[in-house]
Amino acid sequence: IRQGLETPLHTGLVLLSIWFFLKERYPAMWFCFALAIISKLDAAAPMLGLAFLAGVKIYGEKKRDLFKELKVFLIFFGAPLVLWVVFSTRVFGGPVPQSAVAKFFFHSHPPDTKSFLYRLKSYQYPVLFFGTLALVHLLILLKNRDFKGVIRHYCFGFAGGLLLLAYCFFNPIEQMMWYYALPEFLLIFQGIVVLLNFSRYFLTRKRYVLGTALVLLAVPFLSVPRVSAGVKGLRAWVFAVETERKEVGRYLHKKSLARDTLFAAHGHIARESGLRTIDYSGINSKFATDYYAKGKKLMDMIKEVQPEWVVLHGLLKEGVAGSEGYVLERSFYRIGLHGWAPWRVYHKRPGESGGSKEDYVPLTSNSLQLEEGHIQENPAHAIFQPSFAVIEAKKITPALEEKVAEQIAKHVNKTKKLVAKLEKKGNDIAAEAVLGKLDN
Repeated sequence: IRQGLETPLHTGLVLLSIWFFLKERYPAMWFCFALAIISKLDAAAPMLGLAFLAGVKIYGEKKRDLFKELKVFLIFFGAPLVLWVVFSTRVFGGPVPQSAVAKFFFHSHPPDTKSFLYRLKSYQYPVLFFGTLALVHLLILLKNRDFKGVIRHYCFGFAGGLLLLAYCFFNPIEQMMWYYALPEFLLIFQGIVVLLNFSRYFLTRKRYVLGTALVLLAVPFLSVPRVSAGVKGLRAWVFAVETERKEVGRYLHKKSLARDTLFAAHGHIARESGLRTIDYSGINSKFATDYYAKGKKLMDMIKEVQPEWVVLHGLLKEGVAGSEGYVLERSFYRIGLHGWAPWRVYHKRPGESGGSKEDYVPLTSNSLQLEEGHIQENPAHAIFQPSFAVIEAKKITPALEEKVAEQIAKHVNKTKKLVAKLEKKGNDIAAEAVLGKLDN
C-alpha cells in the first residue's frame, strides 16, 4: 500500500481483460471489463471500445447463439455494473467519483484539449517508425481479408488510443505522470507486437525466435535511462511540493487548537495538521461542489463557514481578510519553483485587520524593493540555492509577491529555453536531467 497499488492493480485488470478478449473467453472477459471500469472510471473508454469489437466478432460468427451470448453479457457485464451503481449510490451518493465531478465541472481546464498528447511528444520518432511498420502490416492483413487479425494484433493500441482520447475530453489542469502509466504501457506494448508481427514476414523461424528474444531484452534495457530520469524528476517534485505541504500541515498542528477548523484543499496539509478540514477543492467532499454549483465563489465560502485557519495559493482578497479578521501567519515559497503562488497560512483573529507575524521571503540574485529599503543577497545564491530573509507579514503585498514571482520566472524561463534546445536535438534524457536540477 505504501508504494501505491492503484495503478498496478488497475493495469493488471485491464491486461487481464485484454487477455480474455484475445482468448475469446467471453464470460471472463465481460466480468473483467466490468471490474476494470469499477476499479477506475478511466477504463470505461477502452473497455467499451473492446466490448464493441467483441460484439462485432460474436455477431459475425454464425455458429454462436446470439440470445445466449446476450444473456452471458447481461449476467457477467451488466449485473456487476448495476450492483455497483446501486451500492455506490447508497454509500457514496453516486457511481461517478467525486474527484471526477469536481475536476470536470468545477476546476479550470487547459485551453487546448490536445494538451494530454503533448506530453508524449518525445515518442514522435518511435511513433513514426512503428506507425510505418503498422501501416504496412495492416495493408497486408487487409489484403488477405484477415479482419480478425486486425483486431487481434492491434487491440493494445486501440485501447491505449481510446484512453488518451478520453483524457483529452476530461482535460484536467493537472497532468500527473500516473495518468499516462496505462496508455503509455499499452502503446509501448503495441509497438513490440507490431515489430514482432512485421519481422515474422521477413525472418526465418530461428532468426525470428532470436529476434523476439532480443526485442524482449532490449525494450526494458533501453527504457532504463528514461525511467531513471522520470524517477529523479518525480523525487524532485515530491521534495519541492509534497514535502512542503507536510511542513505546512505540521506548522498548523503546532499553532492550532484541537477544536479549530481548517479550510484547505490538499491531503498532506489536512492530515499533518490533524484538524477538522473543509475541502474547498471539492475532490473529497460534495460540500464545496454543491456550494460552487449555486454560483458562489471561494471567498463567499470563507465568509460563510468562518474557519479558524485558511491555507491557499496566493493572498486573500483584502476585503475578506480585513472584514473577517484573517491575519497572514506564515508563507511557504518552495512551491514557486513549479510556477505556483506561495502557500499562505491565515489565522482568524476577530477584531484584527492586519498582522505583524514574521514571514520568510526567498531571495534571488536581484534585490527585492520594500517600503523601507532593499534586501540584498550574495549573487552566488540563485533559485537553485535560495536563502531567506525574515520580514513582517503585513509587508507581504501583492506587489512584493509579483516581484518575487518575476525573479523566479527569469530563472525558470532560462531553463525552459535550454530544455527546448535539447529536445529539438532529440536529447530528451538530458532535457529531463536539466529539469530535475531546476526542481532541486
